[in-house]
Amino acid sequence: MRALTVAPGRHHSLDVHDVPDPDPREGELLVDGIAVGVCGTDREIADGDYGWSPPGRDRLIIGHESLGRVRTAPDGSGFSAGDLVVGVVRRPDPLPCGACAHGQFDMCRNGQYTERGIKQIDGYASQAWSVEPQYAVKLDPRLSQVGVLMEPTTVVAKAWEQVERVGARAWFEPKTVLVTGAGPIGLLAAMLGVQRGLDVHVLDRVTDGPKPALIRDLGATYHHENVDEVVDKTQPDVVIEATGVGQLVFDAMAGLAAYGIICLTGVSPTGRRLTVDAGSLNRELVLANDVVVGSVNANLSHYAAAADALARQAPVREALRRLAHEGLVLQLPRRGSFVAEVSTEEARDAYEVRAALELLAVRGALENLDDAVLTDLDQHVETMVATAAKDDLAAFIDADVHFHQAIWTASGNLMLPRVWLMVEASMRNLTLVSNRLYFENLTEIARTHYPLVSGLRARDPAVAVQFHDHVLEVWSLLYADARTAPQPS
Repeated sequence: MRALTVAPGRHHSLDVHDVPDPDPREGELLVDGIAVGVCGTDREIADGDYGWSPPGRDRLIIGHESLGRVRTAPDGSGFSAGDLVVGVVRRPDPLPCGACAHGQFDMCRNGQYTERGIKQIDGYASQAWSVEPQYAVKLDPRLSQVGVLMEPTTVVAKAWEQVERVGARAWFEPKTVLVTGAGPIGLLAAMLGVQRGLDVHVLDRVTDGPKPALIRDLGATYHHENVDEVVDKTQPDVVIEATGVGQLVFDAMAGLAAYGIICLTGVSPTGRRLTVDAGSLNRELVLANDVVVGSVNANLSHYAAAADALARQAPVREALRRLAHEGLVLQLPRRGSFVAEVSTEEARDAYEVRAALELLAVRGALENLDDAVLTDLDQHVETMVATAAKDDLAAFIDADVHFHQAIWTASGNLMLPRVWLMVEASMRNLTLVSNRLYFENLTEIARTHYPLVSGLRARDPAVAVQFHDHVLEVWSLLYADARTAPQPS
């Protein structure tokens, strides 16, 4: 198989090589690689500044940010073929030290730990890899596109845990957090802050590009001013520092609110000298009970927290994508996602177009109807009635969509199903977004479908006109309490 390998300590040795296929030991999973992430650590390894090859070997398979799908799993492992998984990076030292003995190998005291793709164990940048079940983490299937972010998410999951543990030394109810840096770590730190219900602010240098929009989509506020201005404006209780820029680190320290906590996750380059008023900084930290804490790596508890955080975010992302597809949300490049506006004129025009096309669809369907289609229509109507009784608007609309879509499909006209997708977006837009709608009449709308099915079952040509009128009647019912609503012609 192919793998991305490097000779640690040798500059520009990174290359793709043929390597033996993984040979899982007893009890291990065999995993097909899907994706691998690349971060600053990988760059340092590729530059020859970091990394250790396995004992007796010159080259190391790199890649510690993994995502794969289980090919084979032993019975009783808790995994099955097809599971989406990531591999944990660090392994405890063999002695072990006290921290490693308690499962806290991210806090190893003697430095004898090993790490996949970094220190003495091959990583995950290969077509397939094996992993011990206790160091594999199963992901929600919805994370197949973003699960490779698990490892950096574990870093910020640990950072937030450290913040909360330090805060627990006394009463601690933070309101505002400032994240410095909108790279992957900063974005993920902001995501976890928003999930905690905090007022999250993110500082970065750029004024355009994708970062500001990503921050807004996460539910945070983006800033690109000087750090002093942002700190003065936001008065953060917590700062997650994700740049490693020395001056920014000290400026953020100086701007903490009383009993503030700054967690450093960025690693600063060495060799640059700064002039700092250490006495003033020390005075502020002491008198305000502020804390500065560093955080790196992660243990199994942080992997579990990261998997949960990404899974919680997945429905939001999927919902935005679906709402954008249906015209309910506008997703503007480099600006973010916004609720779409609905005009009465747009809704009226959509109903007029749909009513006309409904005539064409029903006339075609009359020639192609069979018992299976009619039974399907009956079931959709009963679903509408049942969901109307429960006042379940979303389920009601889905059943209504399926009812009419089934007729358009049965028409035999290959273009109608495509046109339906365009028109139905406006229909959903109208029924779900417009604040002029007041749904007291769902049951009445549902029952208007009974005579339509009866007409179809009788193959009555007049039913096509009934469908046309039905669409416009629904318009009238939906706008019964909006006296100024214009009526379609």
